[in-house]
Formats: sequence, structure tokens, C-alpha cells
Amino acid sequence: MVFFIQFGFKVAKNRFWKIIIQLFGIVSMVCAILIFTKYHDLMTILSSFFGFLVVTGIIMEVYISTMGKFKISGVFCILLLGLNNFIYYGQQFIEYLPLVQKITFAFVLVWIISLNYAMYEKRGDCSML
Repeated sequence: MVFFIQFGFKVAKNRFWKIIIQLFGIVSMVCAILIFTKYHDLMTILSSFFGFLVVTGIIMEVYISTMGKFKISGVFCILLLGLNNFIYYGQQFIEYLPLVQKITFAFVLVWIISLNYAMYEKRGDCSML
């Protein structure tokens, strides 16, 4: 949650995406925490929806920057998230869902950690982002 708030303050230039990243990032993470409750299905839907919007906002903000590797890898994150939802809701290739979920989780986590590192590598000056 802290990452999404800080990304919005330090990197996001567009007011709309800044609000989306900060607000929906928090909502998505709260829903993700609640996936382990009896409301698993609802929390999965909500976390996926809000998470998709957050990742889209981050990609939009990164797109106007000079950080090409984050542009390409961000699109790959969206594709993996879409594949997860396709398998989960379409029930096709369901036997691959656990593997796809783990790959997606790892890739998105590394992407966000890398963005976080890049954000702080600039020592608060994210104009290069």
C-alpha cells in the first residue's frame, strides 16, 4: 500500500492516474489481504479489478517517462493478470491456474519492487522516471 501512495506522490504527473494509483492501490491490497477469508471469491474479483486499474495507471505514467523496460514489463504484467482471469473465470486450462498464479505473482512483485528501487534510486527526484 505504501508503494502505491508514494508512487502517486513522487512519480505520477496526471492527477487522474495519481488518484487511481493511490486510492485503488490501497483498496486492491486490502482486498488481497482478505482473500484468505470466507469471502475469497468476492475479494479475488475486487482485488483483480482494482489491481488492473492500478497497474494500468502505473503503465500510463511510466509510458510518458523514459523507462522502456518498465513499459514493456508492465504490459506483460497486464497480460499475465488477464490470463489469470481468463483461466479462473472461463474454467479453461484450470489445471494450469496454480502455476500461472505463481508466475504472475512473482512477475508483478518483481516489477513493483524494481519500480520502487528505481523511484528511490533517484533519491526522491523522479523527474527521470
